[in-house]
Amino acid sequence: MSGSSRSIPHDIEIGNAGTSKKNIEWLEKKLTEADINLREEGLALLERIYGGARDNRTIFKREHKADDREPLVPRAVSIGPYHHNCKNPLKFRDDYKLKITRFMVRYCSLDKEKYLKEMEKKEKDVRSCYDKDLPEWESEEFRTMLLLDSSFTLFVMDAFSKREFAGFGLYVEYIALLLEVREHLEKIKLDFLTVDNQIPFSAIKILLGCFPQDSRIRKESVEELALRFFDDLQPMKNKEQGLVKKRNKEQDLEKKRNEEQVTSWGVAQFHHLLPLSDLWPRRNELQEMSRGASDQFHHLLHLFHWSRIPKEGYEMDYEDRRSKNVSEQYIPSATELQKSATKFKKKHSGSSLDVTFNRGPTFVSGVINIPILQLYNYSKPIFRNLIAFEATPASSVLCFTAYMACMSCMLQREDDVKLLRDRGIVASTNYKDADILKFFEELNKEIEGVEMPETLRKLYTDVMDHHNSRISKWWGDFMLQYCPNFWVGLSLVAAILIFTLSFLQAFSGMLSYYRPKKN
Repeated sequence: MSGSSRSIPHDIEIGNAGTSKKNIEWLEKKLTEADINLREEGLALLERIYGGARDNRTIFKREHKADDREPLVPRAVSIGPYHHNCKNPLKFRDDYKLKITRFMVRYCSLDKEKYLKEMEKKEKDVRSCYDKDLPEWESEEFRTMLLLDSSFTLFVMDAFSKREFAGFGLYVEYIALLLEVREHLEKIKLDFLTVDNQIPFSAIKILLGCFPQDSRIRKESVEELALRFFDDLQPMKNKEQGLVKKRNKEQDLEKKRNEEQVTSWGVAQFHHLLPLSDLWPRRNELQEMSRGASDQFHHLLHLFHWSRIPKEGYEMDYEDRRSKNVSEQYIPSATELQKSATKFKKKHSGSSLDVTFNRGPTFVSGVINIPILQLYNYSKPIFRNLIAFEATPASSVLCFTAYMACMSCMLQREDDVKLLRDRGIVASTNYKDADILKFFEELNKEIEGVEMPETLRKLYTDVMDHHNSRISKWWGDFMLQYCPNFWVGLSLVAAILIFTLSFLQAFSGMLSYYRPKKN
């Protein structure tokens, strides 16, 4: 009671007649303040959870988690503002980027003034791509950082995208820059794919437009350079994902949609529509272009993500990711699934991440089709960054997250890994069976508590329906007991065939004995 009495002003009169006028005014004021504070707290909470999904923010600062996981930080070069003052001993800092920019200005006719003027116009848009306000970056310093980082990125991708360098090969300066970059190329590629070590894709495209029209460096788009630059990294590129093919498909879709609208409305009132090239990358008219497009890729990691995922499936709205019970998402391990007549086959086409399931015509056996798994020393940071990217509002496709969840379920013991290795699904690399288990165990921590897309939920449902079937379990036990491998199965078939032929021969002999031939 003493605590509550202290919060009431001394000039408020309380008597038998009730609360005075001053007391009512004071109470109304406190209620108004509480309402305002509650509203501000609610808006702040919504901004923190969903803010990036409502505006242009596409590059998010990843906070270091207080556990034993290694932080996702650049190893050779910082790109963008978040790691500009990185404490790691980076090889390529601003002084080296300045050398590359000077080379491009001197030998490639880069118009640096034009770039800085363009970025001055678009600075507000570029800043809005970051989830932090970046007040410590002055305008001039921010634009210079974009120039140097874009120059370094474009130089490296152009130099190492399997192209000829006859135009630059005569310059000693170029060779000096090239050899030093080559020495740290793998680290640079990983830094380009670090989730918060990014600059907007538009900044690199604007730089490409500041070279002369006849410049050799403008022969190809930034997207094509980047895709070839990352072409040797696992998981491999989905060959069904083509920039030109996608553009043609989306243009045809947009044209068809406009024609249908003209037909349904009866009037041609579409002169106000944007050009098809601006409207182009929409997967369909109901979905945002989150899968990527030539003018809608947020950054290099987004482009790399798009080039590896399947053409369809695994979509999930950011607001719906925690709307269901994640504990229900589970399938048994590979060796357990084998007990219910489930086979595992190597998948050759499509995305390296698209795991599918289909039942046989008799519904007794089932087949899980899994793309080849190739793990290298660089695989863990790539997967971690792609999963981290899918956790941001900038992505609505959770393919890497779903793949990690699915494979973590199937690979629980070394016997599971050995089974998939025998089927040709796990490729022979320097990763041993125990290393593969540890790989999925550690990365599974990155997706704890995450709601999975409907594509994976349907896969789980189909697999579990087959696994719980009594006839499938009976057939699976029979096959494991009597046909544990191909040669034993072949021997069993041969034995049955020999037994059948011997029985027929004996039966024929009995018939000839009891029914002798007539003369």
